[in-house]
Amino acid sequence: MVELSQIMTTVTGNTIGYNPVSISEFADIYRSEGDGDELASMYKAAAMGLMNDVTNDFQHITGHDPQNMKDFLISNYQPTH
Repeated sequence: MVELSQIMTTVTGNTIGYNPVSISEFADIYRSEGDGDELASMYKAAAMGLMNDVTNDFQHITGHDPQNMKDFLISNYQPTH
C-alpha cells in the first residue's frame, strides 16, 4: 500500500498518503460499495506478502499480457477538474 501510494502520487501529481487500518476497518470503509469483505481479503493478502509473486494467471484467463500498476494508471488516469 505504501508503494501504491507512491505510484499514485507520481501519476496524479498529488500527494497520496497511506494510513494503515485493521482488516475489519478496511472492510467497513468499502462496505457501502458492496465489496468491503472482498477488498479486505485482498488487503490482508497483500499485508501477508501473498501478492508479491507474479504469475501468468491474468494472461491465462484474459489472453492479454498483464500490466504493472504504474503503467496502467499512466494509461488510464484522467484527472477531474
